[in-house]
Amino acid sequence: MTPTTSRLLLSMIFLCAQVSAYLVLFNILYMSTPWDEFQTHIYTGVALHPVGLILWPLIWVRAVRWTSLRIVATLAWTAGSLLLAGAVFVGWIILAAVTGWMDEDYASAICVPLAMILWPLGTVFIWQDRLGDRAARSRAAQREGVKCPGCGYALSDIRSTTCPECGRTFTVRELVVGGEQSTVEREDK
Repeated sequence: MTPTTSRLLLSMIFLCAQVSAYLVLFNILYMSTPWDEFQTHIYTGVALHPVGLILWPLIWVRAVRWTSLRIVATLAWTAGSLLLAGAVFVGWIILAAVTGWMDEDYASAICVPLAMILWPLGTVFIWQDRLGDRAARSRAAQREGVKCPGCGYALSDIRSTTCPECGRTFTVRELVVGGEQSTVEREDK
């Protein structure tokens, strides 16, 4: 499994686990505290939102090329997602007060999880791979040169596909991809 596939699977698991944890914690707090639904939604969000703010970047930290602009945009989106969910919340409360047919509990039940979901979704656009990121990776690969997929020995000045350090032989494709997996598959045949 490639690192990107692993991160995507972890991301899906994270989002599902975040919703599940919210529901479980909400029910535990609602049944065991004197808080009403409104307060319980708020306190559940306050307890779980920081966890998401820490875990989500940990999943993607090695896949994102962290520039100062990306860091600032991520921090701004952190505040922005909370403000956007807060604006929806205030709008809901005002609408409930004017119309009288909506309950404030619904506002907290929708807007607190909304803030928890908006943040990871927004970071997808902030952290996406751009043309400059690919160019920087290409320049770095040219500086580092070709390395042995087995032991990491620099093979840039060698005219053979056999590593002088570990003695293993690779195809040119394996050296370019750096794939240990294709070597193991070739040896198994």
